[in-house]
Amino acid sequence: MILINDFRPNYDSSLPLSGYILSSAGRLASSASTIQKEVERLGGTFSTKIDPSVGIIISSQGFKQRFHFSFSKIILRFCFEKMKFKK
Repeated sequence: MILINDFRPNYDSSLPLSGYILSSAGRLASSASTIQKEVERLGGTFSTKIDPSVGIIISSQGFKQRFHFSFSKIILRFCFEKMKFKK
């Protein structure tokens, strides 16, 4: 028998970003240091560089439109390399 309680998320709701690495890109209303403080307050890690370890990118709409294809290529290349070397 499966109980509904078994499907509740297993995380601390006061730290919803725990385990996530975030970065920011583009022109945003808040500074990078302000975003970093908020990310860390919510349990996440802020990275000043965008690399394959970054799981969430906070960006402006304009930045997303201009660079979406580039990020897609980087992510696909990273996934392919991970699959290629996994044995």
